[in-house]
Amino acid sequence: MLRRYVSEGKTPMAFQLAEAYVEFSSRGLGGVNSAIGKLTSSAGSVFSKLTSVQGLLAGLGAGVSFAGSLRSAREQIAAEQKLEAVLTATGNAAGVTADQIGSLASERQRLTNFGDEVTINAAGVLASFKQIRGGVFTQTLELSQDMAALLGTNLQGAALQLGKALNDPATGLTMLNRAGVTFTQSQKDMIKSLQQSGDLLGAQTVILEEVRNQFGGTAEAMADPLIQFGNAVGDVVENVGFALR
Repeated sequence: MLRRYVSEGKTPMAFQLAEAYVEFSSRGLGGVNSAIGKLTSSAGSVFSKLTSVQGLLAGLGAGVSFAGSLRSAREQIAAEQKLEAVLTATGNAAGVTADQIGSLASERQRLTNFGDEVTINAAGVLASFKQIRGGVFTQTLELSQDMAALLGTNLQGAALQLGKALNDPATGLTMLNRAGVTFTQSQKDMIKSLQQSGDLLGAQTVILEEVRNQFGGTAEAMADPLIQFGNAVGDVVENVGFALR
């Protein structure tokens, strides 16, 4: 996913290392060592937080092992295949394509601690709820990251909780309450009334607004450059695996 960052000209500290993927893409396995060199030189002050640059280099070398690369590539492929399967099974009720979700996952990887394959897996869970569509789908995926970041929970679990609440607010709000999302009685009454009148989108909007009020922006605020760097290195490792398949 790193090529997208380069083409868009986005160069935050952790993602200056995107050049490494370009090196790898153009030279295949022969460019791996050069790519790793670019990674280590572009991370800048991130390395000052580590106890040993030599240790980092050793870790990167281990990360680009054949077995590790193949495993990373398979994990990415499995996440994408699961998403495709759910979209097909639901007749693409979500109203978004796998490519659109992949692009969003890449962008969120740039902004948060969540790797793109983790976000794609969560999207697969969310896509199983047929009443969550379009803009509501993408908002829900991002807010799931905010919830997971603040509560320290699994992203797929957060997507499941929020998905159930939005798919059937009358019964799903209880799960959100257990997760720490609170609603006033007037909000609960409004959500129930909107759903009963057939305005499910209106009910979903009330829920999303309150979740955003309590959790919005948390995932980005908690972004750790070291974790983001590791995720970007993971993209390089994945692409080594793709070349080996």
